[in-house]
Amino acid sequence: LGSTLVSIDTTVIGPTVATSNSGTLHPEFRQRGLHHSILGTVYAQKMLQTPDGSLLVFESGYSMGTLYRLRTDGSRDTSYRLPPDMDSAIARVDFLPDGRSHVVWTTRAIGAPTRFHLSRLNANGAVDPTFSTGTGIDGNVTAQLIQTDGRVLLAGALVSYNGTPVQRLIRLKPDGQLDDTFSAD
Repeated sequence: LGSTLVSIDTTVIGPTVATSNSGTLHPEFRQRGLHHSILGTVYAQKMLQTPDGSLLVFESGYSMGTLYRLRTDGSRDTSYRLPPDMDSAIARVDFLPDGRSHVVWTTRAIGAPTRFHLSRLNANGAVDPTFSTGTGIDGNVTAQLIQTDGRVLLAGALVSYNGTPVQRLIRLKPDGQLDDTFSAD
């Protein structure tokens, strides 16, 4: 299952199958297909069991992915909706224990370079308006880490953040603003 295995009262095998502790297929967990209309064949990369028992699943294909929520029976929760420009454009995801997530996603206009963005999503998939990155990230984000105090480390071939020139490693405050007290020199 990518790099993460989730265990609840069942064991999840891939994004579509769950077994009971005895090893038999869990009868209430419905299987899902592995084909995404835009991404093609996709694989689960990360999963998080939320406080209500549902699962947040990040699936990724060749280079980008999508994020969705499964109910406890394995059916897709259609009330969890990503903004349209974010679906199928997710590069990285980190989950918070409360069901929120930090998502690095991309946009690209024809003839223009890829632009990276960072958003925090609420537990329902909506963008959290209290976390703002302004104009976004210029450069390639290769890693992110959410610190225990809510600050976010971003690493990669970074050029600027919200219009401010930056180096290869930056830290953001819990509201998404650049933390100018952090220096990776």
